[in-house]
Amino acid sequence: MQNTRVLFIALATIGVSADRAWSQPSTADYPNRQVNFVVPFAPGGGTDILGRLIGQKLSERFGKPFVVENRPGAGTVTAAVQVAKSPPDGYTIMMATSGTMAMNTTLYKKLPYDPGKDLILVALVCNVPFVLVVNPALPVNSVADLVKLAKAQPLSYGSGRRVPSPHGRVAQNHVRHPDDARAVQGNPARAQ
Repeated sequence: MQNTRVLFIALATIGVSADRAWSQPSTADYPNRQVNFVVPFAPGGGTDILGRLIGQKLSERFGKPFVVENRPGAGTVTAAVQVAKSPPDGYTIMMATSGTMAMNTTLYKKLPYDPGKDLILVALVCNVPFVLVVNPALPVNSVADLVKLAKAQPLSYGSGRRVPSPHGRVAQNHVRHPDDARAVQGNPARAQ
């Protein structure tokens, strides 16, 4: 593996073969100790679960622990900065999302990391579709119906995000959940 910071990308638009990237280490004994696998979200969400599965498989393959470290905060910026500032030795890697690598550059005026220079894309590990869902009791059958209803009356939506989001352009009442996993569950009693 090159002596660079390593970044696993989930939800990226490009990627390279993980087998090819991992099979060309510059040090024959990599890894010779624990690898910290940073996940930029709270435990229990989709990125965390995928990160843990990949970490387990990497541990099995290389015979060294790949330990998941959840570092939620600031729309993945907290985790990205940790990885970007870590020694470039491959022992701190990250399960990043398209938010880390692309969207944050449009959401923040100045990022404390440069996704194109401070992080190296290693592999596309999954492709996750996003879907828009509504309560079946809501009288809508399309996005157009939902927009029409939202213009006629205030609607609520939930998310686990603290960063600016395009959701607010239609729905007016945002129910903030501590993380994405609880937002999917949709329990307002858990909202902050």
